[in-house]
Amino acid sequence: AAIGPQERDEWMLCFRRALDETIDNEKLREIIWPPVERLALHMQNRE
Repeated sequence: AAIGPQERDEWMLCFRRALDETIDNEKLREIIWPPVERLALHMQNRE
């Protein structure tokens, strides 16, 4: 499936919301987020 910037950003928004809703520890969220962001950028396969 084609994943462009819009799809990437929408997925990241959903993931961020889920992260905020399920993990109370802010430090843990800060640790988890950068690898998730890198994954999203890696999965983008069109501009």
